[in-house]
Amino acid sequence: MPGKPRKPVPAPLIFFTEGVIQYVGAGFAVTLFALMGPLTVAWLRTVFASVLMLVWRRPWGKRALTPSGYLWSCLFGTALVCMNMTFYEAIARLPLGTTVSVEFLGPVIFAAIGIAGWLGKFSVLLAFSGVVMIGGLGLDMSNPTDRLGLFWALVAGGMWVAYMALGRKVAVLGRGIDSLSVGLVFGSFLQLPLAWPDIHVAFSSWSVFGLALLMSLCSSFVPYILELVVLRDVSAAIFALLSALLPVTSLLVGVFMLRQFPSWAEVGGLILVSVAVALTYRREPADSALPSQSESAD
Repeated sequence: MPGKPRKPVPAPLIFFTEGVIQYVGAGFAVTLFALMGPLTVAWLRTVFASVLMLVWRRPWGKRALTPSGYLWSCLFGTALVCMNMTFYEAIARLPLGTTVSVEFLGPVIFAAIGIAGWLGKFSVLLAFSGVVMIGGLGLDMSNPTDRLGLFWALVAGGMWVAYMALGRKVAVLGRGIDSLSVGLVFGSFLQLPLAWPDIHVAFSSWSVFGLALLMSLCSSFVPYILELVVLRDVSAAIFALLSALLPVTSLLVGVFMLRQFPSWAEVGGLILVSVAVALTYRREPADSALPSQSESAD
């Protein structure tokens, strides 16, 4: 007998929670950049999360995915690790706020194509304007470092779109968390050759190892699970727009935890993103949630 229909998850609240956790993880990652290259840090982020997911889900034997499920999982994992690696390459050369603003171009275009109606298009424009006001686009194109950082940020934006589209696919198949565990394992093997030169540093002391584990928990393990929960209930285009809440969260974390008070432009950006999300998220039909899926850790 089919289960009772689930109520849609409070997606904006989940995004705020994820953002707080994720930016704590970003702080750990920046600390690790002083010890090893961005690609090694990105690999650690993936490999620790993959081990934790495998221990929890054990997607083999009776819990094994279908052949097509494994295929989609590997594609999802490829997009995920490419998104992480290119994002880390970008923030190694550009300020975080600038990188997020440029990277958000990908989800903005994706959302603009996927959301119907003039109100939806207007919401996308508001969201992008808000992200730019929060992060800024202060690039010096005469600087080769800025140019290379811009390139990586744009690629990261494209990978973010692929991650959202493929994440939606594995989420609606009903084995999203199991698919995530398989994708993370596959992605960690793809990253290994690029991370190899600095891997020994990660295991040079318990403090570095512990910091890398905390970074993976905050940056990957918890956020990816939360995102798959959201992707079961909203379209990939709406998910793309909701991603604008992440830079808003970073701004609020800075205020309450670091006493970094925003400028008037940043406050304006926060308001624009909030209005955009309110306009668009309320337009999602309340009965559009998918039927209950077998996502429990049984």
